[in-house]
Amino acid sequence: MDLIKKILKWVWAFFDLILFASSPMFVLLFIVGVISLGDQYGQYNTLRKYMQDNSFVVQAEVIDEYNEDLSWTEVAYTDQQGEQHVGFVRSRYHPEEMVRALQVGQQVTVRYSIPTREGNVILEMHYLHFLRNWGFDRGSLIVLFVSWVLIILYPHVLYVGVDNNYWKEVIEPRLRFNI
Repeated sequence: MDLIKKILKWVWAFFDLILFASSPMFVLLFIVGVISLGDQYGQYNTLRKYMQDNSFVVQAEVIDEYNEDLSWTEVAYTDQQGEQHVGFVRSRYHPEEMVRALQVGQQVTVRYSIPTREGNVILEMHYLHFLRNWGFDRGSLIVLFVSWVLIILYPHVLYVGVDNNYWKEVIEPRLRFNI
């Protein structure tokens, strides 16, 4: 039992050292996460504004299967002037299972805006869901949360240049594995 405790302490100390050594990356990851979420919200808010102010509802035909890499399905529609366009039904703004369920050749009702925002169209039956959406990607929220928690657990990196005794007080005890 004593040996198991000792091994677990060494494993924890090693894990602690790895997290401590990578904590500067978590600060950068947190900053990138905040910028990413701000950008995603800005894109969503702009699209929502255009959809509310100047959008049209038309019939469209699904022309391609769900693209796993880009998380969208392509649809073809004719705008108010009679011109053909290709739009993208993105799983970011719709329930993913709904976008995956769209079949090639299926007729759907979509809403598009003028000016178009990167070819985005919204399924009319999910328009209210789109308006209530926050516009954030779950992956970005998870990265932001994990980096925030790790910064809270290992805030030492924020004070690296402040104190001359930083090395002796914080880093050396971690390197010695005082078990």
